[in-house]
Amino acid sequence: MYSIVSAQVTNLATPTLTGNGTTFFGNFIPKLISLLFIVGSLAFFFMFLIGAIRWITSGGDKAQIEGARSQITQAVIGLVLMVSIWAIAKLLETVLGIKLLNIDLTPLLQPAP
Repeated sequence: MYSIVSAQVTNLATPTLTGNGTTFFGNFIPKLISLLFIVGSLAFFFMFLIGAIRWITSGGDKAQIEGARSQITQAVIGLVLMVSIWAIAKLLETVLGIKLLNIDLTPLLQPAP
């Protein structure tokens, strides 16, 4: 029964993420977290850049300057939140001794006593 449950999973989109379910998710989750940080960084960059361009091209109009300032502020707040989440995860890793950003699910493969 155990061999049926732990059948090999092959993912054609990500061939390096093969193995049984726990190995797959143990590799997939850190890669997903890295991807989300990359997407968040790119979102910050483009929001900040567009806000800066809006500010430059506002022509002194107070409403447009306020909109651009708001967009830049939101981009910076998003970046601060993203870095804070990463820092809290690293702090919890240090304090608790649990690898949150590199999850190891291999203990789940051990048969129950």
